[in-house]
Amino acid sequence: RAQRPVRTSPTTLTLSASSPVSSSAGAMSCATPSRASNPTLDDVRSRIASRGAIRSTLVRPAGSAAFAGTVSMPRVSSDVAPRRCSVPRARARWALVAGSNRTAEGSSEGRSAPKWWDVGGRLNDAVQRDQRSEHGYLEHESTPVVLFDKRSNFNGRVRVVAHGPWRSLRFNDVEQGLTYVQDGEADTEVLGYFYIRTMAAAAAAMCRLDGNLDLTQRGGRVVCIGLGTGALPAFIARKFPAAVVEVCEIDPVVLEAVRNFHGLPKLPKLPGPWGDKPVPGNLPPGVGVSMGDAGEFMERAARAVERGDAPAASVVCLDAFDGDGEVPSHLSSRDFFAKCDRVLAPGGCLIVNLFNGPEGSKQRRRIEDVALNLEAAVGLVTTFPVEFPVNVVLAARKERTDGFGDQEDPRFTRKELKTAGRELSKELGFEWDAGDMLMKAYWVETDGGASFKERPAGLSLNPLSGFVNRMGTTMSDEWVEENNKEVYY
Repeated sequence: RAQRPVRTSPTTLTLSASSPVSSSAGAMSCATPSRASNPTLDDVRSRIASRGAIRSTLVRPAGSAAFAGTVSMPRVSSDVAPRRCSVPRARARWALVAGSNRTAEGSSEGRSAPKWWDVGGRLNDAVQRDQRSEHGYLEHESTPVVLFDKRSNFNGRVRVVAHGPWRSLRFNDVEQGLTYVQDGEADTEVLGYFYIRTMAAAAAAMCRLDGNLDLTQRGGRVVCIGLGTGALPAFIARKFPAAVVEVCEIDPVVLEAVRNFHGLPKLPKLPGPWGDKPVPGNLPPGVGVSMGDAGEFMERAARAVERGDAPAASVVCLDAFDGDGEVPSHLSSRDFFAKCDRVLAPGGCLIVNLFNGPEGSKQRRRIEDVALNLEAAVGLVTTFPVEFPVNVVLAARKERTDGFGDQEDPRFTRKELKTAGRELSKELGFEWDAGDMLMKAYWVETDGGASFKERPAGLSLNPLSGFVNRMGTTMSDEWVEENNKEVYY
């Protein structure tokens, strides 16, 4: 089973009496070390190794039933068996400037961007932003607390575990998502998981490049299959306030957890999908949740679009896993993708998150099958690697018939995606660079279903080159070995 990096208590390293290095959130300061006292990389590695992995027991609210377990329960898939790393994957970092201009832990309120010549300020700013990412979650120095624990008919045991400001949603032993909560409300600027950032970046950039579907100019409709913690739909609604963001979620226990413990108490529940009331554009801008099976939901939504009772969608995002870490089989079928295609506007895209694995693994075969189904039902497929290669993001773009773009291959190149991503990041104030998430995109070539190959998007390379054959989103054997993964084929 392909496993996310293990969430353990962080390691604090001391360089000298006056120069602590810590991964805890909040202000970070350090007297500028002299060259003689500056630690080497080997020093840092040896000190981390000497500390070992720290196993934190779960802390439960008073009066709740006890159970055996630890909080370090990684997000897993069906390919790499869960194993705890013997050495925590914390990274030692320090700032070159003292103090912080953040008003609260991790808050971006009142923060102005440092000048280009302020190297120390830019480094400190980067460290602060990193604390609001997946790295910051993994390294946050906090005692885990179980806030919610309830049995679900769909996903087994649903829990919410707090690590400081972070809230982790878990189905059984599978971590499903994160939110960053302060004063009882989610900071919807924050997307913790890198794969969620990649999904958001791909959706926004591909709509921007299409022209007719630019979410910043035209609003549009975005459909999210699977609520998770609500982080992705809430982020899209915040950054694109004219957009209608509709979520389909089958599990009422998940909605209860998100409303009460993930900082989204005002998340409205909709009576049904588009077309239940035959009024075009009957949903207001913002986020709403429709309860029910996604297959039935998309069929009704497709009929509403075809009747003209509702406008087509610019984007459909699929990020739905059950308590075993598997995408329900009917949600990755060609039939389901065909329903999504009927809902999408010409040029719209279907964004899919899947677990990744090494070459020849069950998960890679699953990715190839999904890519074939996407191409057959929607359009040509682009893949995006994720910083933690546990995940891979696929995007299929519906064909346009009005002559827009390159008719030989309507997909967008790496340069186009990177440029659009960076423009959006600057315009909308992303805490991360969307261009970085998209700059290593690959075009999938299936030869009509006979094969599966990835080549750098928009680059012409010798197809006979052995280097080309080693490129792609496949999880490397080195990463598997480094993280002590046991792979099933």
